[in-house]
Amino acid sequence: MRKKGRKKSGEEIEEGRLHPEIIHDEIDLNCTQDALKSRKFSGRLPVPPFRPLLENLDPPMFRGERTKLCMNRGRGWGGGAMREAWDDESQVHSANVLFTGVTRRLLGFFRRSIQKQIEYRCLRDGKCLVIRLNRNRCQYCRFKKCLAVGMSRDSVRYGRVPKRSRERGEGSDVRVTTSDSSSDQSCDIDNKHLAIYDVILTVSQAYQSNCDYTEEQTKTLTRKPLVSHPSPVCSSPEVASSTADSNSKQRIWLWQQFATHMTPSVQRVVEFAKRVPGFCDLSQDDQLILIKVGFFELWLGHVSRLTSECSLTFSDGTYVTRQQMELMYDSEFVYSIFHFANSFNALALNDTELGLFSAVVLLTSDRPGVTDLKAIKQHQDRLLDALKLQVGRNHANEPQVLSNVLLKLPELRNLGAKHSAHLDWFRLNWDKLRLPPLFAEIFDIPKCEEDLQ
Repeated sequence: MRKKGRKKSGEEIEEGRLHPEIIHDEIDLNCTQDALKSRKFSGRLPVPPFRPLLENLDPPMFRGERTKLCMNRGRGWGGGAMREAWDDESQVHSANVLFTGVTRRLLGFFRRSIQKQIEYRCLRDGKCLVIRLNRNRCQYCRFKKCLAVGMSRDSVRYGRVPKRSRERGEGSDVRVTTSDSSSDQSCDIDNKHLAIYDVILTVSQAYQSNCDYTEEQTKTLTRKPLVSHPSPVCSSPEVASSTADSNSKQRIWLWQQFATHMTPSVQRVVEFAKRVPGFCDLSQDDQLILIKVGFFELWLGHVSRLTSECSLTFSDGTYVTRQQMELMYDSEFVYSIFHFANSFNALALNDTELGLFSAVVLLTSDRPGVTDLKAIKQHQDRLLDALKLQVGRNHANEPQVLSNVLLKLPELRNLGAKHSAHLDWFRLNWDKLRLPPLFAEIFDIPKCEEDLQ
């Protein structure tokens, strides 16, 4: 007689004294095992009352600590019979893996992906939730999760070796040595790829959470024009002679409106930068310099999605015309801005790719004033590897996309330098402007006499 197999009352469950998983373990597993031993069952195994809950349990990924998954080794309703063990000393994936049920399908998918060298793509920037019920929807995220939870390419590829092949392998020490060497190299490559995937995931989430120009947000944006400053009516020669003064006032007014609509992006860029891998490891002085010098370049890369041939749209939907911008800057610089924005937008980068591009722009090591150039360069190299991997996978049939993306880096750098030069007039005439404090701070425009000292 089973002591643990008694039926639990509904009151006990409602009071929270028993957890559904405990009920599952006590009733169904024991009941199934007893039934198999006695063979006194009708050929139909008892169905656990909480099976949907257990089927949707998902292994952890990217938790930053050693994953320990020990699942039931039996063939009952105790979940997939896969056991992954990690050696706490060497952190080496153990070969003690048992494959039954769902795990056989998972292994088959992983083996096919490696042997056929299949390149998957994700339509949702690598953020799909991979569970049992929808695992076939996105093969890219499914394969990435296999690597994330510790699956080894070599153990899968050579997990089942035919007897003849095994006998031939035992007769050649050189072959075994070569195999071990290639196995170590492959393991190193796996670890490197896993680290790059981690960077891609982190930057993608940072961009999605802290950018107003994502694909989803730009689709539902309602555009509205920037109201022009009222110009005086030229009813006399005296008024007509003041046209130059009127244009100057118009320029100042446009700059104030431009700064007001750009300022919300400053805080967004700061929050994005704080989540870029490696940025917070730098000194506060270097962080401040990288944000100040690189802000306009990052913002221009983001706003390119909402730039047409004749207008530039802010994150709130307000757009400024090309003619208005030519009044603020000179026509040559405005042409350069629109040329970059339209050509960059033509590359059709998704959110993850644009986030990685922004992170590379942010961590530029040769900004004037930074001190730890070596650390910044190392962090940027990691981000460049992630950008190349992501763009290469998503545009495998368009190899020119990656080269065009990389060519945009010096072009954007040149635009940032020209923009800083255009702000020199405002730094000298700061008393004529009413700029948002955050905008003035990011571009080093004085706000009071004390800022000049």
